[in-house]
Amino acid sequence: MLGQAVSLEGNKYNVIILAGGSGARMGEQSDYIPKALTQIGNKRSIDYLIERHIPVAQKFIIGICKHADLLQGYVEGRFKPIPIEFSREDKLCNEAISMMYCLDHADIRYGTIVLFCDILTIGNPVIEPDSVLVATKDTHGVIGTFRHYVETIDGEDILETEQDGFPLGVDANKRGILGYFVFQQTKLLKSIVYGVRYPRSISYDFLFDYMTKTPVKFINADTVYEFGNTNDLEKVRKAWEDA
Repeated sequence: MLGQAVSLEGNKYNVIILAGGSGARMGEQSDYIPKALTQIGNKRSIDYLIERHIPVAQKFIIGICKHADLLQGYVEGRFKPIPIEFSREDKLCNEAISMMYCLDHADIRYGTIVLFCDILTIGNPVIEPDSVLVATKDTHGVIGTFRHYVETIDGEDILETEQDGFPLGVDANKRGILGYFVFQQTKLLKSIVYGVRYPRSISYDFLFDYMTKTPVKFINADTVYEFGNTNDLEKVRKAWEDA
């Protein structure tokens, strides 16, 4: 259903999938399986992410923590011929630190794509170097609220944040930043990431500095299915069946 990603330039990437979260907002399910093994249609979330990015992956790097053995065993059994490395954390802190550990496995000769395991995007098949997918009021699917967004002011894209988050459509000028980042310069990215002592956010601790050194495009997502909590998951599963 998602289709496969392509690079018009033939670029290959380190594809990082951040899948170590506790999934606490998913309720009882998180006591038994990691969020990346959430059933969507006839597959698991991690299946869609890997299958979609096989054409552009130099290798996959999967950040794991809670239920790490279960997730690693599943992926190794299902995708054995594909080059996959695992970045294991004993205690998960946040998405930014998980990304930092995953970057230890990244080859600087290739760009790096960073994905969240609970966000599935449909459409936007072309991987654009140095780009970030954003949701707008016109994006279809199941979309949550956003704390980080981009706003264009006097022709310049500015990163902003709101502590409690906001739903899209409240302000048509705000575009919510999704968990889909393409960093073409991995060496530059590593120098930024490893220079932050206590990172808390990919958008603000890493992306902001990256943007000051190289142009980044914000691309409107066609359709997004995000299942951050049980209510969203119920909506995603229904939308998946109806599509």
